[in-house]
Amino acid sequence: MMSHLIAPERTVADGIPLWLRIREIMKEQGSSYSLTAIAGRLGISRETLRKMLNGEREIYSFELEKLSKDLKVSISRLLQEDLIVPESITILCGQCRWNDALKVARRWQDVAMGLSERANALNKFGLIYLWRKDYDEARRYFEEMLLLAQEINAKYDHDCLLRRTLRNLLSTCADMKETERASEIIEIAEPYFQACPVEMGLLYYSKAKINKVMLQPAEAKLNLYKSLELYSQGTTHDTTGRGYIAVATAEFADRNYAKAKELLESAISVAESDTVKLTARSQLAKTLFKLGEYALAEALIHTTLAMEAIARDPDCEAKLLILRTRITRDARYAEQAAVNLSYSIVVRFLAYRYLSIQYKQERFQRGELKRPEKSKGRLTKRRLPLDTNF
Repeated sequence: MMSHLIAPERTVADGIPLWLRIREIMKEQGSSYSLTAIAGRLGISRETLRKMLNGEREIYSFELEKLSKDLKVSISRLLQEDLIVPESITILCGQCRWNDALKVARRWQDVAMGLSERANALNKFGLIYLWRKDYDEARRYFEEMLLLAQEINAKYDHDCLLRRTLRNLLSTCADMKETERASEIIEIAEPYFQACPVEMGLLYYSKAKINKVMLQPAEAKLNLYKSLELYSQGTTHDTTGRGYIAVATAEFADRNYAKAKELLESAISVAESDTVKLTARSQLAKTLFKLGEYALAEALIHTTLAMEAIARDPDCEAKLLILRTRITRDARYAEQAAVNLSYSIVVRFLAYRYLSIQYKQERFQRGELKRPEKSKGRLTKRRLPLDTNF
């Protein structure tokens, strides 16, 4: 028996409005579960039931029990209480336990009832693959989810899930540099995002990514500043912190290092999660290096490497070690990054590349090597700048 007089307004796991949850399950059960049929079996007027299942009237606990019995679905299943797990998908993905996260998502999918729960199950798969940077799979799940979300909005005039789907799909397409599809999603999403500054901020951030792919740096920076302005109007501090980091990255690319430093310091002060702070601190260390503030940069690297969050981002740790070698000229740090197999092959290559440059410079200084004379009439070999990598 439920102890509260009024039933919960939303399900426990996905936050689906209870009225919507019941209506979707009724729809799946068939014509014998129409408003008229259920009202007759429960002994209440059709109009009362209609208001309950349109969100116009609260649902009492005893009414939920009657509906549960009539639908032959337990209250625990209706409220998604059976899906509460000790470790959420977010926690599992944060620990890179991808297979465990996929198991949780499959369990969700196996028991799903109603359009909203099925769409949320697809969302979980999409997020897992997005965080794993498997963008093709993520996009496939989000595109499938979009169809269900659009159906929910059309049938029940409820756009919450549709907005979430558009946010995730837009981020994925922008990360994939799928400019054509991203532009289509922006056009679809803009009317739904108008009322929410944070969602409009995401829209401008995605526009900036498209500008960057299309080699339009000035337009990209302008959209990033608009994005930051909108993020700042919301209450999600980590999102605002990411906005500062994005704008700082654009200023760094334009060699406005003092401005980048200011923005990154704002990001660190605004952000709440260690993950966002870690990104901002690593970018700030690189910026301080470019400003010639080597002592501050090394001190910042030292404290950042001691953060717990660094264990969840080994590549960031490796890049900081390489940067520390650049500052101190002590090869030991970059050597640690080069030989540690827990780091990706990309950052280990960067470590080896920088070490080869440093060792060669040291040999020149000792007189063991002589610089070859440049041949007249030949262009010098172009090198990629190290700053684009770490």
